[in-house]
Amino acid sequence: MREGPRSFLRCNTARLERAHFKEYAVSFLNHEAVYYVLRPEYNTYMDIHHAINMEIYGRFEEEGIEIAYPTRTVHVRTQGDTSTPDDKRRLAAIRRTKP
Repeated sequence: MREGPRSFLRCNTARLERAHFKEYAVSFLNHEAVYYVLRPEYNTYMDIHHAINMEIYGRFEEEGIEIAYPTRTVHVRTQGDTSTPDDKRRLAAIRRTKP
C-alpha cells in the first residue's frame, strides 16, 4: 500500500486484522480485508475505506489489470417473428453449408 492506508495504520487510526484471497467464484475472485477503525467517527471510517479502495484501484491501473463488468445481450424480435436467436444461428449455418 502507498501512503494513504499506511498513514492511518501508523497513526493508530486503524488496525489491519487480516487480508486473504478468500475464494474463486463463478465470475470473480473474492478477496477479503478486515480492519478495525479505532475511532468511533463514521467519517474516519469512510476516509480509511476510501483510501484502501483507491489504493487497490491505483495498483490495478499501474499493473494494467482491468475489471470485467457483467454484460447482457438483448435480442429484439420484429413483430410476428417467433424464431429464437438459436434458430437464426442454425439457419444461417445451414445456408452457409449449402452449395
